[in-house]
Amino acid sequence: MSWFDSHCHPEVENLETELSFAQECNVMGLIAVGTTPEKSEGVLDYVRALRSRDTDVSAFASVGVHPHDAFSSGQSGVEFLESLLMKDEQGLIVGVGECGLDYFYEHSPRDAQLEVFRAQIELARRFNKTLVIHTRDAWEDTFEVLDSVQLPERTIFHCFVGTEKEARAANDYGIYMSFSGIVTFKNSDALRQAALIAKRELILIETDAPYLSPVPLRGKPNQFANVSITGEYLSDHLEIAKEDFQKLVWENTTRAFAL
Repeated sequence: MSWFDSHCHPEVENLETELSFAQECNVMGLIAVGTTPEKSEGVLDYVRALRSRDTDVSAFASVGVHPHDAFSSGQSGVEFLESLLMKDEQGLIVGVGECGLDYFYEHSPRDAQLEVFRAQIELARRFNKTLVIHTRDAWEDTFEVLDSVQLPERTIFHCFVGTEKEARAANDYGIYMSFSGIVTFKNSDALRQAALIAKRELILIETDAPYLSPVPLRGKPNQFANVSITGEYLSDHLEIAKEDFQKLVWENTTRAFAL
């Protein structure tokens, strides 16, 4: 079995070196995620280039407007995502997002974040794509939105940083929880406890590369190969054999994105 990175932000110019390292680390799956209309086009280019370079890698894309860019992109940004989905004859796009709410930075006003979040939920539902959610310091409003809409069949909390409370809620909703390198950080005891609460069939792992490098690489640029470090750490924490956890994560990711 191999590792599968459920969420990263790679760029074409780094493809050769990152792919070589990923092969060494036995990382053979990735979801490349867009955060603006332009970057969503970019991850599609990346997936096409990677597939032409190595047909053994399972590579797909998710297109979205991040809450940071909700105000600048607005409804026109969502309409651009719709055009990408409509033109996706190769079936490269498997998700909508990352989208959601970020009240930590609030680079966009909350009303703009909510509007663009709701629009992307509807987009994911209409096209039967997986909804990829970013939520930071906004759990209450996030769940309020989810309660008020018809959710797509598959939803993921990307870079899950909730406590036991949010993990139990995600279990109840049937929402996947994707754990990043943050789970390896010294001060992440609450997150590690949440991982113990998460239903095994709802656990994913990710890098969020080039951000959030796991220990012992914290502070350095991340790449999707490093999902192997997070995977091995979490398999130890959950007391699941490495090979069994690889299989679990691969099957969960495949199911989460209907691959």
